[in-house]
Amino acid sequence: MPRKRSISRRATLAGLSGLAAGMATKAHAAPRAELIMFDATWCGYCKKFKREVAPTYSSTRAGGIFPLRIIDIERETPDFSLKEKVRGTPTFVIVADGIEIARFSGYGGPDHFYETMDRIISAWEQARQKWDRGGGDRA
Repeated sequence: MPRKRSISRRATLAGLSGLAAGMATKAHAAPRAELIMFDATWCGYCKKFKREVAPTYSSTRAGGIFPLRIIDIERETPDFSLKEKVRGTPTFVIVADGIEIARFSGYGGPDHFYETMDRIISAWEQARQKWDRGGGDRA
């Protein structure tokens, strides 16, 4: 049985605490967001994720909110700002309007992945609700 990699709640939600404030500084529309998976051809957990989650991800609630884009760390350079260097694979980063807002590393199976995504989605939806209620300066 494969070892489950630990993903801390604190690390998962890092960056989302200030999301509403960040959204409030944007004029007009709330940000577009996506889930970026940093991948490597030699990464066993990446292969497992791509086999177990990726094929159906777009049809899930998480996939509807954060479309998946996979970046091969050996061949591609991200086109957005990272808060820190990617130190291992798989690393999952939520990016909104080109800015990293949340990140977690490791893959412990589909259940663990979706539990983590549910926590991120909850924080995202709270920030979006604040935005929709006029919680920011919309010049």
